[in-house]
Amino acid sequence: MPQEIHTPVTPEELAHSFEDAAPTADISNYAVEDWATLAIFWIMTGCVFLQFFTRYVLNNSYAWTEEIATNCLIGVVFLGSVMCVRLSRHIQVDVLYHYLPALPVHWPSASTSSASASSSTPAG
Repeated sequence: MPQEIHTPVTPEELAHSFEDAAPTADISNYAVEDWATLAIFWIMTGCVFLQFFTRYVLNNSYAWTEEIATNCLIGVVFLGSVMCVRLSRHIQVDVLYHYLPALPVHWPSASTSSASASSSTPAG
């Protein structure tokens, strides 16, 4: 195992390291569905904790907490997929895009983009 080398730090240097300006949080790139997903996630977490507490501490569990937690998980998954589409973070198979020429690759990409765009526009 390699030898670790630690440089000595004086108490004054350590105290001054906390005087740096704290980084500012930028929440402008989060959309409404991000906050809804966060809220539903914490509701799900609360239901799971309530289920655990009532089952193992009170020995009399609530029947509805498991159903609410399951439905919240479904909501988190669907809203999370909306977030992934918005940020282009979905998993995709790149094998075809890597090995096919540019023109044949363009058609599947364009068709999936137009299909997702047409399904996300409201009817009416």
